[in-house]
Amino acid sequence: LSKKDKEAGVQIDPTLYQQYGIKAVPALVVTCQGNYDVLYGSLPVKQALEEVVRRGDCATTATQLLKTAEGK
Repeated sequence: LSKKDKEAGVQIDPTLYQQYGIKAVPALVVTCQGNYDVLYGSLPVKQALEEVVRRGDCATTATQLLKTAEGK
């Protein structure tokens, strides 16, 4: 991710695995005002964010991330 956009990146922090109860990888965590959504599986980030928009507690955050990625 960071090769295309110097502001993008991936954070790997073992303490966050515990905080969000991550038991398997790959996993995507979207956080928002005291809530979070976790998606497991090997799928494109855009598709994972679209799934959070459809069914997640952090739909607003996922929508904003998608808009930012599309340059809107």
